[in-house]
Amino acid sequence: MNKLTGVLPAAAMEVEQTDGRGKSLRVIVLASLGGALEGYDYLLYGLFASYISAAFFPTGNAVTSLASTFAVYASGYFVRPIGGLVMAHFGDIVGRRKIFLVSMLVVSLATIAMGLMPSYESVGMGATIGFVLLRVVQGFGVGGEVAGAITYAAESAGKRLGLACGVLFGIGCAGSVFASTVNVFLQTLLPARLAELYAWRVAFVIGGLLGFVFLWTRRYLSESAAFERVKVVRETTPFAEVMRDYKPQIVLALSMISVVGTYNAFLLAYLPAYLIRVLHYSGAETAAGVGVGITSLAIFVIGMGALADATSRKWMFRLGALCMTAGAWPMFHALATHHVSLTVLFILYGIFGGMTHSSFVAMLAKLFPTRVRFTGVAFCYNIGLAVFQGLTPIMATLLLLRSGHSLEAPAFVLIGTACVALAASFFVHRFTPHL
Repeated sequence: MNKLTGVLPAAAMEVEQTDGRGKSLRVIVLASLGGALEGYDYLLYGLFASYISAAFFPTGNAVTSLASTFAVYASGYFVRPIGGLVMAHFGDIVGRRKIFLVSMLVVSLATIAMGLMPSYESVGMGATIGFVLLRVVQGFGVGGEVAGAITYAAESAGKRLGLACGVLFGIGCAGSVFASTVNVFLQTLLPARLAELYAWRVAFVIGGLLGFVFLWTRRYLSESAAFERVKVVRETTPFAEVMRDYKPQIVLALSMISVVGTYNAFLLAYLPAYLIRVLHYSGAETAAGVGVGITSLAIFVIGMGALADATSRKWMFRLGALCMTAGAWPMFHALATHHVSLTVLFILYGIFGGMTHSSFVAMLAKLFPTRVRFTGVAFCYNIGLAVFQGLTPIMATLLLLRSGHSLEAPAFVLIGTACVALAASFFVHRFTPHL
């Protein structure tokens, strides 16, 4: 029995946690818009990293300057768990809707300010410090966005939870696709020197203004009905309750998120550099392949989510993890030998991701009861991505070096996390019997 009088543990409560009627898909889209801004920012920073390094880290050495830029990028990424916990704490106390508005406002203001920040050449070290602080603030705000959307979807989607989660990730992918489009447009429109000076600034301002559009549309969101039902019996320290009473759920959640983080890191960070620098694909061919992969994921994550609603979300996740376990090495072998089209390989990669990404969210959210769901999701999601998405490129590179440059070696990072996630999925039913 929980220390709250008359409140049962999560497994006994989940029968009545969701609104059986479901809500309009439009509401889920509004809740998911922060994921689009996150996907936009994630890819944009990488695309313009060389320009940002020249503006704020002019060390005289291009490699050192670029390394500093990616260190700042990582700082924003690793502050996300802190931001997620703070946002989630208040989200479990005052409600999901208010935190949705605050987090979007923080991210939008920080993104615009980054685009308008004077360069090192203009104001010296103050520009560098200011840019770093803005990146940290931006990461802090992003920490509550996707976790909040997952929580809201779990409490609002009813029987269409798989579809809702697919829409959530599909919109995030759409943000990355839009970032790539903005990059191509600006690079084509502006001469090389002007592109270096202003393209990244314009792109950041566009992202921030887009955030304000999303913020304006979110004013129509109502509070989660599930939260309204339990708010009178909540604890004032949701994080303490999660860490005290839900340790097995945390382990299962991090195990499932491991494959999602690894998958994302390969698609968005590792494979572009690996294909060009190690396997000697052209830049244009690589960009097209990654674009197909992101688009494929955006499409299949929605389709697989809807299919999982009609069949089984748990078995959809297991099928995706199994496909990654069995398919990672053949995929890397095909990449290394140049025997299969990148388009075909990235479409298959999108299908595998569609299975796992659309299904794990439903299981993640249902591991925690409504009164601490936002906190549990934010903690596990942000910590899991910080560890697995943040460290996968390093681990894959180390495997490549330690294996004597075996070109298929990076595949074993994905195989390992897919096996862990697959095993964890067989224990989830103990805490989510109604999925």
